[in-house]
Amino acid sequence: MSTRASAYAKDRSYFLLLLQVQIGELRSNPDSRAQVVTRLRELFRMVPRCLENAHLLGDTLFYESCCTFQTACHSAIPILRKDEDPISAYMAADQLERSVSWENPQ
Repeated sequence: MSTRASAYAKDRSYFLLLLQVQIGELRSNPDSRAQVVTRLRELFRMVPRCLENAHLLGDTLFYESCCTFQTACHSAIPILRKDEDPISAYMAADQLERSVSWENPQ
């Protein structure tokens, strides 16, 4: 595995793990919205690099997931910032979870 592919695999794993943790946090502690929004913004800032590397390495599945995640973030973050209803946090978690393919290419 090349150095670029190895670094990409680590970034991809970190991205998916951080997203998975945020989804779990929204479901288990809906009151943690502010912290989750901060971490979602961190993930959002990672997307351009993830898109570039996924394209260069031919990881179409992750490329498409990142594109869909961007759209999901655009709707989830405002909901999490404004609405304090726990149901909204669960709905945002579901939306974020559906945005990403959790398959790990070998």
